[in-house]
Amino acid sequence: TRALLYPHLRVAWHIRRARSGNLEERLESLEWLAGNDVRKAMPVFVDALDATRTESNLAYEVLKRFDDPSIVPSMIEIWNDDSTHAYAKYNALQLVADLGDRSHLDLFLSERVMFSRNGWKSAWDFLNKYADERIVEKLLKMLDSGILVKEQIAATALYYIHKKPCVENSEKVKDALAVKINSPDQMTRKESIRALVGIAGEKQLPLLLKALDDRDRDVCCLAVMAISHMKKSVITKVVPKLVDLLLHPAGEVCIQAAQALMKAKPEGAVPILVEMLANPKIDSFSRQRVIEVLKTLKDPRAHDALILALSDSNVDVAKEAALALIRVGGDKSIEPLAEVLASQRSDSLRAVVAYVLGMLGEQESGAALLEAMKDNNPEVSKRAASALLRIG
Repeated sequence: TRALLYPHLRVAWHIRRARSGNLEERLESLEWLAGNDVRKAMPVFVDALDATRTESNLAYEVLKRFDDPSIVPSMIEIWNDDSTHAYAKYNALQLVADLGDRSHLDLFLSERVMFSRNGWKSAWDFLNKYADERIVEKLLKMLDSGILVKEQIAATALYYIHKKPCVENSEKVKDALAVKINSPDQMTRKESIRALVGIAGEKQLPLLLKALDDRDRDVCCLAVMAISHMKKSVITKVVPKLVDLLLHPAGEVCIQAAQALMKAKPEGAVPILVEMLANPKIDSFSRQRVIEVLKTLKDPRAHDALILALSDSNVDVAKEAALALIRVGGDKSIEPLAEVLASQRSDSLRAVVAYVLGMLGEQESGAALLEAMKDNNPEVSKRAASALLRIG
């Protein structure tokens, strides 16, 4: 009889200890109950959600593993109870996302969840788990409701699931999101465009172009990003606008415009890009983006402008120009690069130039590299030695 009772007594002892011992004892008993998969201890783990953060996280993992949907109502109560710890609320909400069903959709589309600091993560998981045409229809109705909060929630939710076939393959959804680019609300505009990134097509292009002039730089940046993800044939149609955006005061907008141009590879833009590179009134950040695009184009018409950029007062521009010469240069680049290597310019620039000479692989650069091996800067001499080995 004692042998039969002992396992049950041990379980009961750990259950009591998990509720009343000190932290070390409680964790030890919780881990024992978890390791032995003691289902009757489930109420203990539910209580542990609102204990210390360590106990809460352990309880979440165990309750998720138990996979018992009957605890969902208790989890919703914890989420709605403002007296509980924040980490307990978010662990409880995540369990609803893990173990709940479609009937909990309204909870995850509520303002309380969608706009809370960590609740959106659970909403993301839930929506990606259950996304289908019915949910999309509900979101479209919210998007067209005329109620600001509902529109914000719908646009955000569609972004969460924008790679699901029910959204990505729906022209109706894409058109509805594009219309919201005209919304007076900045958040609705931003989330609608974010949802279009990677799925927008030529039909949505006119409204995205309009967003490029938005007063909010985040909206503008997302619009460029959406365009950069389109097909090359579509991007090519808006090259002049993208070139203009290389001068945008927001750095992220410049970067996205450069990426779009690098994808389109518009050879016709080379003359204007060369002119921009030579213009000292254009800030160094924008000129670096111009060089990135020219490097991708590999057009020999850019060679002379890149050589001139080697003497730019901004070291980062000069280094970017040197690296671009790997693709655009050739034997014509050796002499000006060798002059920079032998100059008193910054060590970091000369190290990059030594690397570039090695990549070009021209025998004519041997003498300059041999001299650079004696340089006082170890990085320059190291790069020169590596370049010589590469040339052979």
